[in-house]
Amino acid sequence: MPLREHDLSERLAAAAAQVGEPRFAVESVIRRIRRRRARRIARASLSVAVVALGTAVSLFSLGAGNPPARPATQSPPPAWLPIRISVLGQTALITHPGSRQVFAVPAGRRVPITAQVNVPHAVRVRTLWLGISTADRTSGGPAGPTGWAATLLRTTKPLTSGYRTFRLRWAVPGALPPGSRVYLIAYWVAGRSAAEAIIASLVIHRA
Repeated sequence: MPLREHDLSERLAAAAAQVGEPRFAVESVIRRIRRRRARRIARASLSVAVVALGTAVSLFSLGAGNPPARPATQSPPPAWLPIRISVLGQTALITHPGSRQVFAVPAGRRVPITAQVNVPHAVRVRTLWLGISTADRTSGGPAGPTGWAATLLRTTKPLTSGYRTFRLRWAVPGALPPGSRVYLIAYWVAGRSAAEAIIASLVIHRA
């Protein structure tokens, strides 16, 4: 049977009376929405700040540049010792690297060699070697020279500034053919640096 308008109104009123108030008020919902939005904005702002800081650090590093790495210990260049060499009455003053002199020496003879070494002011030479090499090259280190055919001098005491004269003798091998060359080499250690230089070329001839 169709409901009358009056009955429908009563039923709707009863249903409305049974429904309680909403669980959350409108104001509470609005506050929650605002808090969530504020947290999202804060997180976004923090992320932007972190990215900006990283970019600034990278740009500063690129702009300033990193200084080249330097060795922990860097030895100064060795002090040069002027050396006056005399061989069989011929004399030459060796004043810088590469200024070697040429001397003629007879095969199978004992040749006298005089070396006058000038140690500059404020230089202290820990050790000095003089020797003969058959190769036109040098090889040495803090422990001393290597590859020499003969060692003519090795000092045992440090040398301070001034002149030192050393008288040496070298027995020229008789098997060396005429025209062949050997080399008089000086090696010294001053401070933390070592120097090795060919100071004379000795050309072999028949007596």
